[in-house]
Amino acid sequence: MIMLDTLGIDAGTLIAIIALVSVWVYSAIFVHLYAERKLDEAKRREARRQRDITNES
Repeated sequence: MIMLDTLGIDAGTLIAIIALVSVWVYSAIFVHLYAERKLDEAKRREARRQRDITNES
């Protein structure tokens, strides 16, 4: 903590910075996972549509 004191950062500020970064990182992870799931669903729908078209022929 001595290095943080020389920069003028106290414990409360450090906790706030860590909290903000954590919220940002966790939200980015969840958005990525949600987008990946939606992409997988779209790929499955497209594959199902292609199978249906092939089966109708």
